[in-house]
Amino acid sequence: MIIPVTQAPTDQWLEEATQLIQIFNHSQDWHNSINQSISLIRKLVIFDNFVIYHPAPSSPNLQLLYARATGRGRSQGAEITWGEPFARRVISAQSCLLEQTDPGVNVTDRLEKPIMLGVPLTADKSLLGILVFIRFGSPAFDDQQVLVARWIAEQISALLRCQNLKIRAEIAEEKRKQAEFQEDFLSTITHELRTPLGFIKGYTTTLMRDDTKWDKKSQHDFLAIIDQETDILQDLIENILDTAHLQSGTMPITFLKIRVEPIINDVKSRIQTQHPDCLIDCQFQTDTPTIMGDARRLAQVFENLIINAIKYAPKATITIQTRRRLKGITIVIRDDGPGIPKEEMSHIFERFYRGSTAHSQHGSGLGLYICRQIIRSHHGRIKVASEPGKGTRFIIHLPLIQPGIQEDE
Repeated sequence: MIIPVTQAPTDQWLEEATQLIQIFNHSQDWHNSINQSISLIRKLVIFDNFVIYHPAPSSPNLQLLYARATGRGRSQGAEITWGEPFARRVISAQSCLLEQTDPGVNVTDRLEKPIMLGVPLTADKSLLGILVFIRFGSPAFDDQQVLVARWIAEQISALLRCQNLKIRAEIAEEKRKQAEFQEDFLSTITHELRTPLGFIKGYTTTLMRDDTKWDKKSQHDFLAIIDQETDILQDLIENILDTAHLQSGTMPITFLKIRVEPIINDVKSRIQTQHPDCLIDCQFQTDTPTIMGDARRLAQVFENLIINAIKYAPKATITIQTRRRLKGITIVIRDDGPGIPKEEMSHIFERFYRGSTAHSQHGSGLGLYICRQIIRSHHGRIKVASEPGKGTRFIIHLPLIQPGIQEDE
């Protein structure tokens, strides 16, 4: 039978209740709060099973948020008796309910004679869950314990409400950051796109003028500028696409057994074809092992770092070293250029960040961010060390193997 409940409790539970409130007020997580206070709750209301359900909005089934079996609840089979049908009746009644076996029914196994007390968990007229206390056998819940149970439900409701507010605040903050990122992204990319497009449009229009005849050298110079700005535009578009893939976690990474030295040599050859005056000194350790990595993406990292050195440390010698480590390898790309100001060191891997000397160079401020994300996708690390007037070093650590990926023998 189901019995509605009322009446007030005595003051015997005040000491435990005070301790319970202190735990609830100082914990950052409702689940941990209940774990810490479950023994206190059991002193206030003796139970065998303690359960919290949540009504799933898009499912007819209840979601089990918390369940603890103690005392008789640890007996054979009792730990799976969580009272879900009874919890549904509490939802239907929208009030506190007590359900126990009819005293006239003879039941020899106390596990077949559960006494259940259900209390709605509510806040701001919204149902947050259902708290169910279960006893197997006697004694029944008296009116005082019922009221104490309702008070406990109020405290848990407050915990759940705070948790929900915290989650909503985190979601709102994440949306704000995302909106801010998108706004900065669009603003930066729009500015960066306009610069090469302006050059291309301007020189193309100039070459197409009917009222002027250009000599071959001028035509060649104009076309060279158009070609250069087109390359800049293409690099920018590729960086935008890579950044979008990194943001969404969809950048394809193909892990194969590779050696980094041939990749670096290939990058060096390509760069020196475009920059014949560039001095690149490779100092490879002879016994560096193979690693699991994506050759194309790592080449992208090495090329970006070398090109950066050429842009910001012109005519400086660029040294590339490889070293074997216990569980991986280290690659160091060093230049003897002017270095990076101390106040900028902590920002250079951020999206869109461009240092104080970058105004004279083209770029979107995405290159080093992309480098860091690619290295992280290899479960590696990249850091920078620099001192004004003494050059810059980028240090990359890559593991020999990748978690969960088998070597391709």
